[in-house]
Amino acid sequence: MPAQFALSTEPAASVFASTHAHATEVEGILRSNDMIRKPHSDIEESLDEKGREWARQMFDAHLELRATAERRTEVVGADSVDRTQTRASERQLATVLGEVTVRAWRTRPPEAPDFTRWMRP
Repeated sequence: MPAQFALSTEPAASVFASTHAHATEVEGILRSNDMIRKPHSDIEESLDEKGREWARQMFDAHLELRATAERRTEVVGADSVDRTQTRASERQLATVLGEVTVRAWRTRPPEAPDFTRWMRP
């Protein structure tokens, strides 16, 4: 059974706050006298770097929003055993934009030994 999502827009403002701050910072840099005098190639290079970081931050914020929307649900494995143990988990994901954090609920059967792999529902 897939994880259930109940999207709420309330946390969205705080999740995306750093992306707005980054965009405001880049705008300030572009308005500076120093950037007005620079050649186009320097501006393009700067925007490529800062734009990629903004996109990485947006992706990371989106993943955080998804994590806050995810709700624990009843999970039954292919072996028909209820997966009643749950825990929050996170992992780093390398993307073309840079590293982001993926958070999700993991489950396993109640009698599983400690070394048993936690599964995503």
